[in-house]
Amino acid sequence: MPSTNDFSSLKYREFIGPSTATGIRAFAVTDPVPNGFYWWVTALAAYNNDGNARVASLHAVPSQFDPNDPSFFQGAAQLGPTKGSVRLDKGQLNSPTTINFTQVDSANVPLALPSNWRLMAWEENSGAPAAGVHTFGIRLAFYEVGNGQAAPGM
Repeated sequence: MPSTNDFSSLKYREFIGPSTATGIRAFAVTDPVPNGFYWWVTALAAYNNDGNARVASLHAVPSQFDPNDPSFFQGAAQLGPTKGSVRLDKGQLNSPTTINFTQVDSANVPLALPSNWRLMAWEENSGAPAAGVHTFGIRLAFYEVGNGQAAPGM
């Protein structure tokens, strides 16, 4: 009898955002989910590389928007998404989404991410963006499942 917990097709990916200068909020974004598939995300984490506490929010971004396009954010300091996105976690200091050099895991998994959507981690410190050059990253484990197919174990 086949196992209902077959992890042989589980994928792991890491996406690193651009380095940001002082006064600009960091972010990282995944590639879009390929056409005809959805990602069944089983683990999702954001991290930053400078060792200072940062507040991150995690977003699912619809296919018609691209966080790599400067008009996606409010102004040059990237003060927040201006286009449509779905917030997955609300970051705040001393919460599960406050990140240091190590990663923070999202409690919102498993998560089904449709074709052409992306995941984004964004620095959401209150007030001015944090000082210093830093980079955000996203780590995720997922199954890439054909549309109309059930995720493993479902």
